[in-house]
Amino acid sequence: MRRKKPTHSMDLFRHNNSTETLPNELLEQIFTQAWLSPMFPAQRATFIKSIFGASRTWVAMLARIVAKHVYVSSSPLNCESWSNNGWAPSLWHSLSELSVQLCHSVTRQIVTSPKPISDCPSSALDRLPRTAIRELFQNFHALPYIPNLRELSIEYLDPVDVNSSLTFRFSVIHLEVEYTFPSDTPSWLVDELGLTGKTKCRKARYAPWELPDLFHISTSTTSQGHLGDVLNLLPHLQLSEKSFGIKVKVLSASQYIPHPGFLLHGPLSAACMSISSEKAGYCMTVVRGRALGVMLEAGSKGRRCQNQAVTSREVYIFKQMVC
Repeated sequence: MRRKKPTHSMDLFRHNNSTETLPNELLEQIFTQAWLSPMFPAQRATFIKSIFGASRTWVAMLARIVAKHVYVSSSPLNCESWSNNGWAPSLWHSLSELSVQLCHSVTRQIVTSPKPISDCPSSALDRLPRTAIRELFQNFHALPYIPNLRELSIEYLDPVDVNSSLTFRFSVIHLEVEYTFPSDTPSWLVDELGLTGKTKCRKARYAPWELPDLFHISTSTTSQGHLGDVLNLLPHLQLSEKSFGIKVKVLSASQYIPHPGFLLHGPLSAACMSISSEKAGYCMTVVRGRALGVMLEAGSKGRRCQNQAVTSREVYIFKQMVC
């Protein structure tokens, strides 16, 4: 968790004439610094409008920065956003293919209380890390594969002082994976876990006929003793009563995966499915593809796993409890 430092980015653009002669590379650095500085959603919208009134070069430059670093606002107290209200999957359906290719980070801004964060009780502040992870779960499993995405952030805005806002950052891992599961695994489960490569449809929230949100988390250990750490970190989840015998092998990863460590998996992209026969005549389905992943810091920290590409990981299925 990092506390953002105060900046005065809007002051950079009060005198347009002073920036017109700057090289494009330097101007883009200034725009990027301004865009990444702490701002309320309304201020961010005003900033965009001020650039739109300048040259086409400025507009094109800002458009690339906005697509690269996406900010989304969604809360009962403040629902202004430069692009869309809500996060996944509606956000990505509204972006162009070029925007998805450019995106490096996504920050969701939330106003949780009309009071300043400093006035909130300590018990509420202690719950924020878990609340941020829950917010991540509710959106991450519906995200498509975004090739350049590196970071997802949840930012709790202070309604009085934006510089006092709290931000929780999650590093995104790019994975090449291979799933193995019995061929009689229910097709609805394969679809819900995002293992078919198809875009997941948006669910009607709180509809009683809908399945609860399902998540799959893998670990390199076969012992279920560590699952208590996951449930302690994620009290809104419940471990599935049935083990479906799903395993996943990480063929490659953009960064090291700790051992033991808990890895939240996103839906597969460019999935390739095949069926192989075991010695006893029991058929297994093998699916390969690309996916995004997020490491969960649960329990004690592990060590780096050098041979992660040849290690089969156990997959555990969790469902979100309905309040």
